[in-house]
Amino acid sequence: MLSNDGAVLEWLDILQPPDPTGQSGKVIGSDGGAFVWQAPPSDGAPGANADVSVDSVSLRVGSGTGDRFLIQCGSDSAPASGTNSTQKSVTFPTAFKSIIAVLPVITSNSYNSVGFHASPAALNKSVTGFTFAAQVSAHQGGSGSDANIISDVPFDYVAFGTVAGA
Repeated sequence: MLSNDGAVLEWLDILQPPDPTGQSGKVIGSDGGAFVWQAPPSDGAPGANADVSVDSVSLRVGSGTGDRFLIQCGSDSAPASGTNSTQKSVTFPTAFKSIIAVLPVITSNSYNSVGFHASPAALNKSVTGFTFAAQVSAHQGGSGSDANIISDVPFDYVAFGTVAGA
């Protein structure tokens, strides 16, 4: 390709993908110096340099021997307490090396007599678990007993952190 720097004409390499003729079903990659057509893994698995592990409750991402990012999720229920708050201890399926955040979400509003919403919280976070807490404000109207939790409080959570690499 002919180009110039504003004063001098010069020939440059053409940077474009190679001819796709006969490369049906392949994706473009690089060997570090040139573009090449290569077949993707037939099972949809990540490439040879990727380190990704997925199961029904976690996603682990990282490579080499360094720490890996881990997302874990789960579901549970805190017991009916007869008061306006409840708590439940949760243990992570895999212990973290360090914890970044835990996000609990209440998945129902049928745990008191009038459908008042509780505020969820993740208390006492550690690398092995946390305490789920839910509290209904007694100031939402009605009598104080309207805010009492009379049924189990179902919740989901997502936890983010790191684990040691292999």
